[in-house]
Amino acid sequence: MDIELKKNNMYIYPMIDELVDSLYTDEINNLIDTKCETIDDKRVFLMFMIFYFYAYLSVPKELKDSFDTKKELKLFLTDIIKNPEKRHKCIELYSMFEKSIKLLKNE
Repeated sequence: MDIELKKNNMYIYPMIDELVDSLYTDEINNLIDTKCETIDDKRVFLMFMIFYFYAYLSVPKELKDSFDTKKELKLFLTDIIKNPEKRHKCIELYSMFEKSIKLLKNE
């Protein structure tokens, strides 16, 4: 497999090409366009995308095959939103993440 793909005179790495193709869907773009009206909406969306992917990647493959992963992820994220203590901890965690990213930009 080639390390790079050539598109429009720019190099695109295969994983990036596949990642964008899988995420760039009408459903997710519509969700972003209709639900993320403010900066805070965008921050919350990004926070839950990070939590979703972290949770998904943390589930062992053998468990993914033995239960409804999609439903369990929905229940997990719902619990985070509904439980005030968990929601507060998630917001703290994400705030620390944002601050860390800002520090990286200043290096």
